[in-house]
Amino acid sequence: MRCDDFREASSARLDHEDLPDGVTGAALDAHLATCADCLAWADVASSLHRQVRMRPARPQPDRTEALLAAVPLASRPRPVREGVRYALLAVGLAQVLLALPALFLGAEVDAPVHVAREMGAFELALGVGLLSAAWRPRLATGLLPFAAALAGAVLVTAVVDVVRGQAVALSEAHHVLDLAGVALLWLLQTRPGRALRGQVDLVGA
Repeated sequence: MRCDDFREASSARLDHEDLPDGVTGAALDAHLATCADCLAWADVASSLHRQVRMRPARPQPDRTEALLAAVPLASRPRPVREGVRYALLAVGLAQVLLALPALFLGAEVDAPVHVAREMGAFELALGVGLLSAAWRPRLATGLLPFAAALAGAVLVTAVVDVVRGQAVALSEAHHVLDLAGVALLWLLQTRPGRALRGQVDLVGA
């Protein structure tokens, strides 16, 4: 067996690979003990192997700015989302405050006490829902259908009552908060870039 075969075996052992066919570990050790050239070659190979494994990684340029610049604007987080949360918080608080007199005092224009309290309970539930969505935006998607149905029903009945002269427009103005809450919920649950989906490939949603 030639020295080249044993040197190939030495290289394989350094890389934790299988030894070539016909060469055993004992045979390799025996050859290195008797062949000065192969032993010197194995020492150099071992030294180079350690240097390559322990060589520190070369510093890489910071590509953060370039990567951020490559991200489409529509897919980036928008500060507007935080503004929507604060607006929803304000609307939710206003809903709760307006619901308290009807709920606890039965105070509602031209409504019996029992009906006033039921209306106050609905308004309070909506206000608490809006506050919850402002706190945890992921709840906005589940709350939106309920809020839209409630606001739509209230708006329709308010318009009908005003047209028939059974209510004054000013007294129904507070229902604008219901519509504002629905609009803010929709904005909150709409992720950036959704409107552009299908037109551009977004890096992240």
